[in-house]
Amino acid sequence: SANNVDYIDELQIYPNPASRILNIKSNFKQGNFTLRINDLVGKNITVEQLNNNTSFIDISKLTSGIYFATITSLKKNTVRKFVIE
Repeated sequence: SANNVDYIDELQIYPNPASRILNIKSNFKQGNFTLRINDLVGKNITVEQLNNNTSFIDISKLTSGIYFATITSLKKNTVRKFVIE
């Protein structure tokens, strides 16, 4: 039912483009999820355990370019593309 799809659509990553801090806002019903950031060639940049609805990731050491953030929750992956200026 539609009530089961209440945790994955409300995912925002901002600002985009970003420079120092990446904000991740979700309304996941489950408290724990994993964030993985990869670059364009698939290199794994960082993996972090997140456990609240709004998280702040320090990306100040990453070089400019296009990255992919994969959020894993309830065995489902959601990918968002973002740019670092």
